[in-house]
Amino acid sequence: MGAADVVGIDETVIDIEFDAFVRPGHGRLTEIVAHPHGLAQCQELTRRTGLREVPAASNAAACRDVADHQVALGPPLCGELYGLETFERGVNDYRGARTRFLTIAPRAGRGAPSPGTRRPTWVAGGARCSRSRRWSRGRACSRASPPPSRSRA
Repeated sequence: MGAADVVGIDETVIDIEFDAFVRPGHGRLTEIVAHPHGLAQCQELTRRTGLREVPAASNAAACRDVADHQVALGPPLCGELYGLETFERGVNDYRGARTRFLTIAPRAGRGAPSPGTRRPTWVAGGARCSRSRRWSRGRACSRASPPPSRSRA
């Protein structure tokens, strides 16, 4: 995969998994907080609990900054990392959802550094929606599908 000035040099696929967390000794829960894509991927929990959705800059920020009246959505690691209690495990609506990250770098001869020097790289991510068979940038999917097989440019 490539373009005129850059080329994909590696790919990482990460399974998406959400747990719901609360502060120890929390008060009455009224809100659920996560990145908008996280909120979209956990609609069943929101519907079932009746909590008001509050967008955050990221799922990690939602867990780090969760208030006593909020439930935060994030990967399982966030509970231990931020000293939170698990409210509910595995709250993502679609099992098998993945995020695909592509590492890209300048093509040789197009402003790329000379051999042996450090090359700048960028990482881009997206989630695969099987309904449309196109890659979306975090849009909620009706059903998640595995990414295509790994290939190198």
